[in-house]
Amino acid sequence: MASPENSIFTDSSADLDRETVKTWNINVVPLAITIGNNESFLDGETISTQEVVERMNGGDIPKTAALGDGVIKERFDRVDDRQIIAVFISSGISAVVNNATMAADEMEKEGKLRPAIIDSRTTSMALGFLTTKVAELNLQGMSAIDIQKYVEDMKKRTFAMVALPTIKYVAAGGRWLAGTLLQIKPILMVHSGKIEEVAKVRTWENTKERFLKIIQPMEFEQVAVMFSNNYTEAEEFKARVPAPRSNEVLVRQMGSTITTHAGKQVLAVCGILTSQSPVLTPAEAAKIKY
Repeated sequence: MASPENSIFTDSSADLDRETVKTWNINVVPLAITIGNNESFLDGETISTQEVVERMNGGDIPKTAALGDGVIKERFDRVDDRQIIAVFISSGISAVVNNATMAADEMEKEGKLRPAIIDSRTTSMALGFLTTKVAELNLQGMSAIDIQKYVEDMKKRTFAMVALPTIKYVAAGGRWLAGTLLQIKPILMVHSGKIEEVAKVRTWENTKERFLKIIQPMEFEQVAVMFSNNYTEAEEFKARVPAPRSNEVLVRQMGSTITTHAGKQVLAVCGILTSQSPVLTPAEAAKIKY
């Protein structure tokens, strides 16, 4: 049972499955998705990854929308007088941290405990691993201040890299340079809280080989292979990902939010590096050839 003093929050881009959320008593703020004629959905609550894929197959191009501070505050208010520790998607990718900070300001004005808002500087299961660690430390009775200090150090060791078989969906969301050829298969990395390009590859098989070559020197404490609608391919990819200290490479489906931008056949590796592991910048990773 979680500490009565602290209530742990993240957002749906953390890609945590329902069992993990229940086990660690984590509150998940759903991100918003719009499809078609301004149809609005909440990631993981009113739409699933499979439903997003089905809409893509039907020709729709979903887009994400920022949650307002009022929606976030409403979720915060549900936990009554507990101290909130919220670990959210990077402020360099989404407005969630900014809007959550405004919600925290409003709660403080109302005389409530001010939520502790942590900018993870990452997303997907790298954020998920951070969040479950926060929940674990909470169960151990660590104070909110000490938890924040721990996570500030831990988030420096997060790793998230993704390979896209097409930039059709990410380009539709306005997240790619105009004029980029749609047939390229890019590798992107979350670095310093932002998504940066590592490489542009012409074939999907070569993209995967380049990806695996880049991550081979890395040492993980925890790691997950992420997929959208290509589980079999993710399982095959998993066999070549460096095993973490836990000796388990997880395979997890991305939620609706990440799938919306990444597409139907995405592969990603997200994790927490050991303190001894090499930490590559996108420029350094780009120099590694297959």
